[in-house]
Amino acid sequence: MWFKEKELKPELNYDDLISDIQDVVVQQYSQHGVELIKKTSTNGVIELRFNVGSRELLTMNLNRV
Repeated sequence: MWFKEKELKPELNYDDLISDIQDVVVQQYSQHGVELIKKTSTNGVIELRFNVGSRELLTMNLNRV
């Protein structure tokens, strides 16, 4: 009888991940006025948007697995 080995995945706290990404980007680029303007989490997709003033600088999409 053959059994498939289950792949072990570490538990990931997505709220902590979002917070860490936000902290890194804002700390690294705060002297340029970068700020998080939108954080959404729907249907397994996390979206972070960072702006400088009224201009969008960076958008990150993370898919939950």
